[in-house]
Amino acid sequence: MFSPKVIGEQVATGMIPTVKSAQVDPNASPLLEQASNQLDQRVTYLNTNDISVPGNVQQKLIRSASIAYTPGQDSTKICQALEGAYKQ
Repeated sequence: MFSPKVIGEQVATGMIPTVKSAQVDPNASPLLEQASNQLDQRVTYLNTNDISVPGNVQQKLIRSASIAYTPGQDSTKICQALEGAYKQ
């Protein structure tokens, strides 16, 4: 997945690169350019110790994430739902 060929194809098709070392053509896509060059200054990344979602949280997390695709929801509601999925 992280081979230069695969990363090159992702960048060429306008996908967000999977590694920060990928070279991005700023003319390929405005969204790709923003994600590659501006995202670090605009977001706070979540640091987690887990590399997977615990089994007892999966369904709640799926339901919580689905509200991101529901009209009328805002980022505060989405984040609260995602945080709530991990609370027992």
